[in-house]
This record gives sequence, C-alpha cells and structure tokens, in this order.
Amino acid sequence: MKRRGRQPDFDRLRRALLRQGAPGPVPPIEFLADVQLMEQVVGEKFPIESLADLKSCGEAECKRACDLIVRFQEQLGYDYVSVLVEVPLDSTYTGAADTGGGGTRYWQDQSHGPIGSWVDFDAYRWPKPEDISYRALDYTASHLPEGMKVIAVCDGVFEWAKAMMGLETFSFALMDEADLVAAVCERVGELTAAACQNTVNTRTSARSSERRHGLLYRHPDFAKASAPVRLPVGKAACRNRPRKRASVSPACLWQRVCCDG
Repeated sequence: MKRRGRQPDFDRLRRALLRQGAPGPVPPIEFLADVQLMEQVVGEKFPIESLADLKSCGEAECKRACDLIVRFQEQLGYDYVSVLVEVPLDSTYTGAADTGGGGTRYWQDQSHGPIGSWVDFDAYRWPKPEDISYRALDYTASHLPEGMKVIAVCDGVFEWAKAMMGLETFSFALMDEADLVAAVCERVGELTAAACQNTVNTRTSARSSERRHGLLYRHPDFAKASAPVRLPVGKAACRNRPRKRASVSPACLWQRVCCDG
C-alpha cells in the first residue's frame, strides 16, 4: 500500500487537539493497532505476536517491529507514531486459533493474573523505575519520516492492576481484599508515574523545532486533569506498610510535551 497523498505534519494534530487556529479537517488518530492488522497494511510479517512483546523481544526484533509500525502509520496518513512505554510488569495471556487470518490471537486472561493473594504479592519480583525500558520509544523517535512525531503511550493504574490480577479476581478483591488491591495499585502507580515523568523530563528537553516526541498519552484513570494523582486506597491499611502518594499532574505532563514551544 502506498502512502496517502498528504504529508505528515504533527503540528496539524497539535492544533486540532488544542483547538487552535481556523477549523479544518480533523486529523485521524488511533493510539494502537493490532499487529495482525498492521501486517495486512504493510504486507509483511512482524517479528512479534503482539505489541506487548516489545518489552521482552530481542534488540533486532524490537527495531524491526518499530520500523514496520512507522511504515504502517505513515501509509495510513497519520501525523504521528504511537509507541508503548515498556513498563516491565506481567500479565497472563490466553490464546486461540485466529479464524480470520490464521495463526494465533492472544488476549489477557480476565480471571487470573500473576497476583491473586498476598503470598503472590510478596513473592512477585517488583521492578524498579530504572528497569523501565525506553528503547522502542527512543529508536522510533530517531527513525521518523519528516513531519511526524512520537506519541508515547503509557498504560494506566487500572489497566495494569486488572492485568496483574485478572479482572475477575480484581473485582472480587475490591470487596474481599481491598488492602491487596490498594497495594497493587500503589506499586503500579509508582512505576507508571515514574515512566511518565521520565518520558517528559528527559525526552522533551530539545527545542520545539528539534523535538521528535510530540505527546504523552496517559490513560484517564490516572486522575482528573486538574488534580494531582491520588492512588486508590483500601478500607483497611495495607498491612501496616508505609504508604506513598504520587503527585504528578497529568495536565502538566500534557502541557510539557504537546503544548510547549
């Protein structure tokens, strides 16, 4: 498939998001697409089964996948390339034969995850903020077509908490073990807040004309845009563990990346 007629221009998307200038055609935006769909567009096989594999695949596979994602976004006429920030947390997946295009399709197990009890929580090897990988983000930013910029996508506290526990287990635990849910959300919140802050602080320092990172998209469960982050707390104290609260304002993150300049 050949690229659509118009040239990429991230400023066009930026002006639309900020409601600046005269109204015009609304630029298309889609934060993520399935690997199988992208393969149909670019006409090549990806070296990974899903975008979640970016955090565990080899260096060559990561670069190849990023190149194909850039080609997919460019060919469909987007003004940006969206890239997941690789927070090294785990979830449980199940798969089945893909009846549409062959191969196997995977999705998150909605019943179970790596953490279902306090025993699991204590045994889990929780990563540190310095373990977060930005290799896909940085590689893509340095291999963009003219006019495009990167949108960094960071999953939210709810997305990771339900993924690590399984939505069913997570839902029951809200009533049965609220302190466990609070502890999981706290750990997840610290990591995702660090990922967002580091993306903003270290990857948007260049002048606006030179910067290739255009926007940080943070899922809206983080907090209201006008208030600092407050992680969920259970009805009971988290087994007398010391508690910390993040204080990152999503509104500030948006402004620093998208609006600065």
